[in-house]
Amino acid sequence: MTLPSVRAHVNRKVMSYMMYRETTLGKALTETLNEFVEENLISRSLAAKTLAIFDKNINKALAYKVKNK
Repeated sequence: MTLPSVRAHVNRKVMSYMMYRETTLGKALTETLNEFVEENLISRSLAAKTLAIFDKNINKALAYKVKNK
C-alpha cells in the first residue's frame, strides 16, 4: 500500500468505528459524557478516551456476535 492508500484505509476504519456513535446507545453515551464535562465531573480528554473505547469495543462485540451466529 502506498502512503495515501494507507491513510484512506485508516480513515475508513476510523469512520466505521465511529458510525456506532449514531446509534441510540452511542447517542446516550455521548450526551451523558457531554453533561459530565459541562458539570466538570470529567475532563474533555476522559470523555474522548471513553468514546474511543466505546468505538473499539462496540465493533469487537458486534463482530463477535455476527461471527458466532
